[in-house]
Amino acid sequence: MNGLSFQVSISKQHRLNALASLSTLILVLLLLTEWYDLANLSTAKPTDNPNSVQGQKSELYRSAEQSGGYGIVLGLVLALFVWHPRRVLGLIPWASLLFCCCYLLLYYQISLVITAFFTGLSAGLMAWPLMITLLRQIGLTGPLPPQNITLISILSVFGLGLAYGARIGLTKLPLQQLILMMLAVTAALTIGSWFILPQHALEILLELIFMPMYRFSFHGPGVHQIPVDGPLIVIANHTCMLDPFFLGKIIPRKITPIMTAKYYDKPIIRWFMQNMVGTIRVPISARKTETPELDEAILRLDRGECLVMFPEGKLRREDDIELQYFSQGIWRILKERPETPVIATWIDGGWGSYLSYKNGPPGKGKSLDWFRPIRMVIHSPLVLDSELLATHQATRKYLTELVHSLKQQLQTESSELNQPSTDGASSTEDSANKTISQS
Repeated sequence: MNGLSFQVSISKQHRLNALASLSTLILVLLLLTEWYDLANLSTAKPTDNPNSVQGQKSELYRSAEQSGGYGIVLGLVLALFVWHPRRVLGLIPWASLLFCCCYLLLYYQISLVITAFFTGLSAGLMAWPLMITLLRQIGLTGPLPPQNITLISILSVFGLGLAYGARIGLTKLPLQQLILMMLAVTAALTIGSWFILPQHALEILLELIFMPMYRFSFHGPGVHQIPVDGPLIVIANHTCMLDPFFLGKIIPRKITPIMTAKYYDKPIIRWFMQNMVGTIRVPISARKTETPELDEAILRLDRGECLVMFPEGKLRREDDIELQYFSQGIWRILKERPETPVIATWIDGGWGSYLSYKNGPPGKGKSLDWFRPIRMVIHSPLVLDSELLATHQATRKYLTELVHSLKQQLQTESSELNQPSTDGASSTEDSANKTISQS
């Protein structure tokens, strides 16, 4: 088993992502400044000076301008709380929708001061994810070669010049017509962002829903070693129905979960899993002579996706069995794609939560979780040796013990912090011997 240090090369896709982020950022800045120009024109006081086209700023506009500044600052601050490098893009569809509504309210001149605040808020929420994405794509593995930095600089100057020229040209149009044109542009931005980033937007919504329910902490050497590109398999214990969401908090890329048909085939869940998440469905069959889910998993790896697997094959149901012996599925996938890196993780805190089987079926007869601590230990990426992959028994045994060892590592860290008694340490050791049930 080899610990790997992954380096991701700057690809054509990264340059396209950087260009798209830069273009969208310039468009957002243009829409923001144009909104305030239009608000100023619609509230400006005429003057006696014939050379003064726009007139003087009204007190209403001055208040709106100040309110918008507060909104921009708040939007930037709120965006900082979404630290996930991929999930932060989910702010853009929601913020662009808010931006579009602000232009609509401007057309009818409704609550200018309040509308100005939300205009700044939406621009702040969009600007930060776009900046993060731009910088991440440019400096993903260090600076781009000089010619690429020069290209980005030239495109930045060209884009800003084009935006400034557009502002000058747009001022010649009638006010109401100009507002409608800008409303159409924000509507196009909203539709485009929802078409491109629907899963990101859904994940951000889930972030807000689960924010007061769980507190996360991450441990282990693999926290900062998760590859952001290429095929990858993440394996973990499975104690709660939200385990894929928990793993998504630390994995800095799109994940592809594998879900049994028992849950996948539920009416609303099926649509989300199929169209928004891209989950692999595992059919329920008494005889597993055919395994289309494994063929699909291998195909997804060939596309460079990140598979999230729970090799136990089912949710934990018993107090005294923390980890079931892994099934053959993980071995069969690795047998076909032996060079695929594997990251082992342990999720602690899910057992006993609202959506676990402790004290009854998930979600039945239990109170909701509030600020429940969820701790995760992430191992460094590994590529398994060919000798280990020779038999399924060896592979399953090794991976089962590897995942469980992460839980013991977490217990050791907690014991060192709490300085338990000798009796407490021995009882932990005794309970650890009963955690793995082999079949």
